[in-house]
Amino acid sequence: MAKLLVIAALLGSSLFGADLFPLEEGNTWTYREARTGGTFTITVGADVELNGQTYHTLTGYVSKQVPARVDDQNRLVYADPDGGQEAVLTYFAPLDDGGWWDAPLRICKEQAQTQNKNGAVELQYKTSTCADAGDLSEQYAANIGMVQRVTQSIAGPRQYDLVHAKVGGIVIDTLPYASFSISLDDRLMATIRLQTDATSPVKLQFSSGQEYELVLRSSDGRSVWRWSADRSFIESLHDRIVIGEWSATISIPPSEPGTYTLQAWLTTIGNPPQFSASMPVTIGQ
Repeated sequence: MAKLLVIAALLGSSLFGADLFPLEEGNTWTYREARTGGTFTITVGADVELNGQTYHTLTGYVSKQVPARVDDQNRLVYADPDGGQEAVLTYFAPLDDGGWWDAPLRICKEQAQTQNKNGAVELQYKTSTCADAGDLSEQYAANIGMVQRVTQSIAGPRQYDLVHAKVGGIVIDTLPYASFSISLDDRLMATIRLQTDATSPVKLQFSSGQEYELVLRSSDGRSVWRWSADRSFIESLHDRIVIGEWSATISIPPSEPGTYTLQAWLTTIGNPPQFSASMPVTIGQ
């Protein structure tokens, strides 16, 4: 709770008329569980027009991507892309009777209760369908969004704290400095590189023996080559600790002359990837 209060104080913690889920294209929030190093990311994508309303493409918040908006009752609502019908994802204000509301599109069938606590909004969840999964609680700060989520697992509760966010012109970053890049030489040898603060190790967690992926796409977005396509990987959780720099060099096979995009990312647990990069590629005659 201390981290939440500090962030809320910096940006203004009044909940009256506050934006508890800023939906603007390009906004991102990344959360990390300290014990395992596991992460997940929420992103806001392009706007979608449905039934005369503007929605924002929201990924990573619930079990599937949804077009969402915050309505004039301070509720996060989403629309069915096919029928356009609107339903409530999250109530940011307590119900008049202080009761529980249905929380759709979660991993389990859940209900939630909204509470105002210490200048923030806290949601408590309950489920009767999952013993070792589902949400337990969430905390939201004014003009920032969700700053903490606690989930249930077979090993007990796991607390995911906000470690990086871009909300409009505000950047919040509590992770050690790290940057991911890709380069390509004239022999079509690609180098991916993760550079970190030499004094602060970064822990990467993978669900298999695959640690990175590269895809070459044509100008129309079609995948013409994928590095992992002809490879197999052991299915086993493992970690990599990076201090300073880590890199790998991969040969890109010859392709027809044209303009391409080379995408690369680390296959760490979480969606979308924690570290990714892309670059244009022109292959001549």
